Amino acid sequence: MTKQLLQGTVTAAFNPVDQDGSVDQKMLRSFCDFQIDSGVDALFVNGSTGEFAVLSIEMQKTAIKAYVDAADGRIPVVAHVGSTRQDEAFDLANYAESLGVFGIAAVPPFYYGFDKDALTTYFVALGKSAPNTPLYLYNFPAAARNDLTPQYLMELRKVCPQLAGVKDTTQDYCRYVDYVDLLGSDFSSMMGSDAMYLACMVIGGTGAISALAASNPEIMVGIKREYEAGNLDAARNLQKLASRLRHVFNRPAGQTRRKQVLALRGIAFPDPHAPMRSLTEAEKAEMKEELRRLEDEFSVPLLKPVEASN
Repeated sequence: MTKQLLQGTVTAAFNPVDQDGSVDQKMLRSFCDFQIDSGVDALFVNGSTGEFAVLSIEMQKTAIKAYVDAADGRIPVVAHVGSTRQDEAFDLANYAESLGVFGIAAVPPFYYGFDKDALTTYFVALGKSAPNTPLYLYNFPAAARNDLTPQYLMELRKVCPQLAGVKDTTQDYCRYVDYVDLLGSDFSSMMGSDAMYLACMVIGGTGAISALAASNPEIMVGIKREYEAGNLDAARNLQKLASRLRHVFNRPAGQTRRKQVLALRGIAFPDPHAPMRSLTEAEKAEMKEELRRLEDEFSVPLLKPVEASN
């Protein structure tokens, strides 16, 4: 297997599956067109932004196939397959590989704390479930309870040949620097915090998997483009805006807030899956007003309608 490195600006995609398990293929195609036209480098499906933890395995399979079909080879698709049940994770991994995804990703089995030996046995078996597809681990100890340190991944890659990278969502920049430094340039160290994309690139990181990019890809793509062009003031302005937006979305019904922004721009994804809730009309109005104020302060459009792809 030739490992492919995930890199650049990767969108943590919303989930297209409605409450009855159906998918609006036209809407999803519009979303993929929007992301590609905005310049993102890949799509990360069924992660936290995709509400995977409240979806059935069949819904997750539906989402993976829908994205592979909509992307139609124009942009890489990485499918998250993590689960508390290893049989489900292995099944999803095998299914994703059968569809030809660019890579699979997995948060550690969550809720229970597992020791190093148990995690290694699990990840090695997960890799074998999709032996020809690169494996990216999703380190999110605040939610998963199990922490994948750089030192542990250095050991794991010796026995798991599919291991190709990590998405780090610890919010710990020093930790991220260690991933980049210790695991090297042949390992994909992806930043999981929208607030630290510019810092990721400064230290030589591979890229970012961004929730903000689902609704406002232009901001995250812009940070990278401005940095690479040497326009640091412009890159800093966009990074500060991304950080400010994180505070807007990190409030009750946060996932729904991100979806609402995209809906205001013209692409309405299905309502969140229970027990997540929709926003009240008052919450919608308050958030829209706050976004308008940020548009004025940073001189960056946040609610610009999505234009149909040519």
